[in-house]
Amino acid sequence: MTETADEGETGQSFREAVQYETSFVMTGTFEQDGQTAEAEGRFNGGNFYMRFEQDGQVTESYWVDGDHYLVADGQCFLNPGRGGVSGAFDPDNVRKNPEDLPEVTAKGTTTIDGETMLVYEFASESAAGVENQATYYVSAETGYLRRVEGDFGTIDYHSWGTADPVFAPDMDCQSY
Repeated sequence: MTETADEGETGQSFREAVQYETSFVMTGTFEQDGQTAEAEGRFNGGNFYMRFEQDGQVTESYWVDGDHYLVADGQCFLNPGRGGVSGAFDPDNVRKNPEDLPEVTAKGTTTIDGETMLVYEFASESAAGVENQATYYVSAETGYLRRVEGDFGTIDYHSWGTADPVFAPDMDCQSY
């Protein structure tokens, strides 16, 4: 939870402040057209898992070793060769192309769960997969992205460098 806010630029740009690891966990609440959806995901070593729930319906997506798996209603579908994860979700892409991150300066600080955060506002898909204007909270201590808030909802990030591996679903899958 965001607890306080101090306005005023901190002098450190987002590009300088943010750090990424090869794994992380994310949870989010998304709102669109009066509907709310919950999501949780895990990224590790280029593989990504996402569980999405809306109106009691659960869909799981796995992007593993270049393949995309979709699990819904007890069925698994495999789309071979379609497993590329968006560059915004892949910390390796961000590390290889830091110039894609904005040079925007922190507009102030706040605390989330007792931890000091640098606060940035900008629109950039390269930072966290968010295309519209959003507020980004980066840990002043670790440099890890902690939260992104915008019109779409809220995404929280944690377990940087310690997320469990992502494997293909353990079930028979139909190719499509």
